[in-house]
Amino acid sequence: MWAPFRNRVVWAMAALLVPAAAAAQPVLEIPRERIFSFDMAIDPQSIQVAPATGPEGVAWSTELRSRFPQGGALDGIRVRVVFAAPVTAGRLRVLDGTGTEVDAVSPSPAAPVRSFWSRDVLGGVARLEFSTPSPGSSPGAVVSYAYHVTPSEKQSISGENQLMRVGDAPARIRRLGRPIARLRFMVADQGQATCTAFLVGQRLMLTNQHCISTDDERASALVDFFY
Repeated sequence: MWAPFRNRVVWAMAALLVPAAAAAQPVLEIPRERIFSFDMAIDPQSIQVAPATGPEGVAWSTELRSRFPQGGALDGIRVRVVFAAPVTAGRLRVLDGTGTEVDAVSPSPAAPVRSFWSRDVLGGVARLEFSTPSPGSSPGAVVSYAYHVTPSEKQSISGENQLMRVGDAPARIRRLGRPIARLRFMVADQGQATCTAFLVGQRLMLTNQHCISTDDERASALVDFFY
């Protein structure tokens, strides 16, 4: 009698389990920001730059200085400029504390610029200059920056506990890692998030779906190879 009884128990359990498995399950949604690693935060304070009218050349300039000095490489900042209206001419330059150009963008009718995130400016001090190619007016802008909050460590997924400094990894692992890069991009009102990106063409990167999701984030992205 044990075998039939066992079979009836098994079928009874299956009858209980099948409807539960077939029923619609709630979708688990995790906000993508919860799985990001943020290594930079955005200073809520900003600088208002007024519109200017004048001859060709530098229409306005302003200086940013980090309010959160930490020393060393953590003093680097990324600068953001949001123009009052899309700009179709001129040149925006980002200089470091020594006056060396770190980044620049030249808007055009085919590629207007409304907002811009710069590359890293070391030292925590940046100067911005906007120049016009002809006499006239230039739009005002809001200038802000992001500052480092945590250091980053170069790693490869290898070795004991799956963590190892990339410089200490075997040569085979270092070769496999060449097309893999760290992707850094700015998330509105939060800071700089990091993800992984993979080089799949000469000028084409592939990344995960939860990483970049807007054109602004794409435009702010920096790719670090050999990281």
